[in-house]
Amino acid sequence: MAADLQNLGYAKQTGLRVLSFAGQFSRFARSQGVVDARQMDENLAKRFVEECVDDGVYEDVATIGVRHVLRHLRSRGLISPKAVLFPDVMGSKLLGVNTLSPGVALVGDDPLSGLLGRYDIFLRDVKALVPLSRELRVRHARIFLEHHVARHGRIACGDIDTREVMDFVKANSNRNPGRGWIQQLCSNTRGILRFLSWEELASEGLDRAVPKIPRWRAATLPRHLPWQKVRALIDSVDTAPACGKRDKAMLLLFAMLGLRNHDVRTLRLEHIAWREAEIRLPRTKNRRARSLPLPQEVGEAIAHYILHGRPASAQPFVFLRHMAPHTLFHTSSGVAGIILRHLRRARIKAPRRGAHLLRHSLAARMVNVGVPIKEIADMLGHASLESSSTYAKVDLASLGIVPLAFPGSPS
Repeated sequence: MAADLQNLGYAKQTGLRVLSFAGQFSRFARSQGVVDARQMDENLAKRFVEECVDDGVYEDVATIGVRHVLRHLRSRGLISPKAVLFPDVMGSKLLGVNTLSPGVALVGDDPLSGLLGRYDIFLRDVKALVPLSRELRVRHARIFLEHHVARHGRIACGDIDTREVMDFVKANSNRNPGRGWIQQLCSNTRGILRFLSWEELASEGLDRAVPKIPRWRAATLPRHLPWQKVRALIDSVDTAPACGKRDKAMLLLFAMLGLRNHDVRTLRLEHIAWREAEIRLPRTKNRRARSLPLPQEVGEAIAHYILHGRPASAQPFVFLRHMAPHTLFHTSSGVAGIILRHLRRARIKAPRRGAHLLRHSLAARMVNVGVPIKEIADMLGHASLESSSTYAKVDLASLGIVPLAFPGSPS
């Protein structure tokens, strides 16, 4: 366990504290009649934390210590991945994480766990959704089911009717401002209702009670930055610290290759073919493998980071957290935060946040220099040309030729 903590980049003092809790937890388990690590469960860990609190230890400190022990036991296959999981270091108040979709909180004795777990499997195996999409849908399904339990006092999906569905939509429509939230609310509500019908737990056709909010593809312009500002953003990154080397390499991948957040976070060392100057992604959002050229500037930035900035780690991923544990960014918000931080430092006002800002900016630049839509679709990994055609709206030079003269004006 000490070697694992060291490999994850934890400081010596932190490792000693964790090992101290490991010893205390071991002695406590033995005092409770546990002679095999496979017998450890959630109740045992919770009782240990309560005892630590009674002895004057802060609850968060004890919880973090036990979480490290359980993580180590899971990595050795001694306890089930679905067993006890304590809150992460960021201080989540929920006990448990769904191992199928990382980040979806499920409590071990939660009555919704089984149903939400089956829904996650359904989204993975039937809908073929990526983990992030599944996480968001399962999280929304929990909100819907909790509303249902509060209404009936129990899980009785057979009692769900159109009035209950509409009451849920109305009650949650104002949780976030903007049209996008309402569209997501309605879409995800239809998704959980279809699943309940699939499992024959609820009546068929309930999803048709959820209103469809129209979203016209051509109604808005893709939000992007002019290329001069993108270049200024990249050049503003201070590469003296190790994290600056990492951040610049990531920004270049977003801005010059149009990669998605997930593609960069999960990029592995083996995905880079240095001699062929290619990045080979085995599976992207559309579940297709693709290869992209590796420009010299991007390749040099990645190599500089790997050789002179990347933490020493056995992790296979290119980009790692620079604070322990030295692992990949598990959620998109970590990478989005890096982009936002550099936008603020460069004093660049952006119409949106996250990796898609730079992805859209690349597409807009390609359109304005006359790159065919098919080549843009190949670069961005779009399965349909329709997805890429939306960027034609930012081709101001060509659009300026299209308008006809106003009636009555001189020709």
